[in-house]
Amino acid sequence: MRPKIWPQQIETSWRRFSSGLWGIPSGDIIEAYSADTFPKVKTFREAGQLYTNCGIGYSRFFHAYANCHPLIPEADYQGPDRVERGYEGRKAIFSRQNFRLGPQVVFVSSEPSPTECRNLLRILYTEGGWFARHDTYGEFLQSLGEPSGNEIEARKLELDGALAALQKEALRSWLENGNSSSGLTQLDLAL
Repeated sequence: MRPKIWPQQIETSWRRFSSGLWGIPSGDIIEAYSADTFPKVKTFREAGQLYTNCGIGYSRFFHAYANCHPLIPEADYQGPDRVERGYEGRKAIFSRQNFRLGPQVVFVSSEPSPTECRNLLRILYTEGGWFARHDTYGEFLQSLGEPSGNEIEARKLELDGALAALQKEALRSWLENGNSSSGLTQLDLAL
């Protein structure tokens, strides 16, 4: 039997990488972080396959990646016993069953839509604490540096709109009253 060929990278929903901050529930990939509990692991599923998360990184606000490994039943494992500076081949325990970790598969977050970016930016400002210390929402948006992808359109729309002049409490009240121009609320950003 030939060993399975694993993808090197899988793009998946940005929501799966949410850390539970700013009113957005934790995603399943984050919840499966196991480097601190190894050899006991937590898992998530992708296309029916169990994976564990052995490391995560963020770049900017909405983009993340996770270094994950598929769980392979010990009797079916055909890879190396161990990979230097990696988890491949290591023994793991999940649900009282023994597994070996397959090769690293990097999961990368998709990009939120412009509408999702707008709502996320609003939440970042109202819930961001010292990170969002600016007097108005517009000042906060301008302090974030160069946007990328759909964030470009989202920030332009936000800066051109009436919300840019609002202070934190006024924007928070506006959001809590369901006055989102897109019809989305924080609950809609949940998985």
